[in-house]
Amino acid sequence: MRIAEKGGTGRFSTWPVPFSMMSTAAAVEYAKMYAEGTITSKNDPEALKKCYAEAAGEYKLTISNYDNKDNFYLILSDYLTY
Repeated sequence: MRIAEKGGTGRFSTWPVPFSMMSTAAAVEYAKMYAEGTITSKNDPEALKKCYAEAAGEYKLTISNYDNKDNFYLILSDYLTY
């Protein structure tokens, strides 16, 4: 691998699932649930976490509120380190 050839082993990481694709899939599912009446709040943290977990597949996510804001979330994924 080119990274190892240049002495970079263990210095580069990325998420195992593309954030933009995962977020789009989660947002569409969340909006669908809201439109169908499965959830009634525009901000349902547990439903949002479920949507993201499904979009992430086998990869673990950590989702938390930022600075005690009710509708601002931080999302952290597992890493793949090269």
